[in-house]
Amino acid sequence: MKNLYMLFYAFIFVLISCEDEPKPKASFYYWKTIFNLNNEEKIMLKENNINKIYIRYFDVALKDNSPLPLLPIIFKEKPENLEIVPVVFVKNEVMLNQSLNISDLADKIQNLIEQINKKNNLHIKEIQFDCDWSKQSRDNYFAFLSLFKTNFKGSLSATIRLHQIKFLKLAGIPNVDRGVLMYYNMSTLDSNDNLIYDRNIAKKYIKNLKDYPLKLDLALPVYSWIIHRRNNKVLALYSKTDTEQFYLGNNFKVVRKNQVIAKNNLLKDGIFYKKGDIIQIDAVQKEDLYEIIKDLSPKLKNTPNELIFYDLDPINLKPFSDEKRFFQKICNSF
Repeated sequence: MKNLYMLFYAFIFVLISCEDEPKPKASFYYWKTIFNLNNEEKIMLKENNINKIYIRYFDVALKDNSPLPLLPIIFKEKPENLEIVPVVFVKNEVMLNQSLNISDLADKIQNLIEQINKKNNLHIKEIQFDCDWSKQSRDNYFAFLSLFKTNFKGSLSATIRLHQIKFLKLAGIPNVDRGVLMYYNMSTLDSNDNLIYDRNIAKKYIKNLKDYPLKLDLALPVYSWIIHRRNNKVLALYSKTDTEQFYLGNNFKVVRKNQVIAKNNLLKDGIFYKKGDIIQIDAVQKEDLYEIIKDLSPKLKNTPNELIFYDLDPINLKPFSDEKRFFQKICNSF
């Protein structure tokens, strides 16, 4: 009888522990060169209790074999009631440069972030770096992060790609306070499948997710794009495009789930489509996001603190705007 009581109380404790485990909070990436929220974006943030956004501050690329900041963010308005996390996208070519002065680069990046913050009266607690590092660039990048972490008083995070999870020994672990797993961009332009999110591809990369030693939050896709092909060659990739238009009217014919073909020569939104051009439409639906949570929940070592949706834009929000508090519901489904 005593053992039965012990089992009963242990069962109740497990139930209470599961119920008390906090759900992830929703946040967003803001990936534009000018910060200026419209009413639709403000309403969505308020409805979903979102008080944190990750703003792309600038990119870092190589020019004449030297790192150069590109398109620093311009604030048309000051973010109100929002915690701001600057995100710096560093092209892998920068870290591949064998003559890179890591200390100088760290100083310049930190100084530019501080200049932007001072000009706009912004105060930050965290900085995030986004770099798809490789085996060849790993040592430079990790040394850069370690140095930056020493000099910066706040928290440091870094994006993690799926291949860096799967090939852990080759990729290594960055010296940051936490990682953000980017759960999108899963294939290459020569694929006919959804490049943004493909469940079958994703599953191949998350089998050993619990072995990853770094605390992980998740970056989830809420964007779409179109891939324009002619004679089996990719002409262009267009983002921030209303994909519904390709299924309406008589200009295009559906040839498979995510592809249409131009029936005639036409000019649409400043883009010329020749008869026979293939348009691949990659998008993420509501059910895809719930599916992602279902697949990742048992694979992660810990429940994420955040689900960061990429990215905040009226066109991206359109497929989800008919359901209030949708992004909060996604978080609660974890």
